[in-house]
Amino acid sequence: MLQDNSDLPNNRNSIYICPACADLGCGAVTIEIEIKNSIVKWSKFGLQDSIRNSIKHFDNIEEFYLNLDEYRQAVINIEGIGSYKWPWDKD
Repeated sequence: MLQDNSDLPNNRNSIYICPACADLGCGAVTIEIEIKNSIVKWSKFGLQDSIRNSIKHFDNIEEFYLNLDEYRQAVINIEGIGSYKWPWDKD
């Protein structure tokens, strides 16, 4: 969410993927992430899959604005599902 390119077309990033198989083909909750002037903006939430590449937008979720330094620290400290921890080459 800070280091890599988007995992789906149109600059969209997955924030929740199928917990059974982790395949984007099953569908994922996706967003657009924009970083500008030390602010991270999450917007255009939707349900998307990599097979049809269609997006069903969630119209009732507003944009999120986050401080870049706090966002970066939170991403670094996350221990996610499957015990993944960033940066991958440490621990």
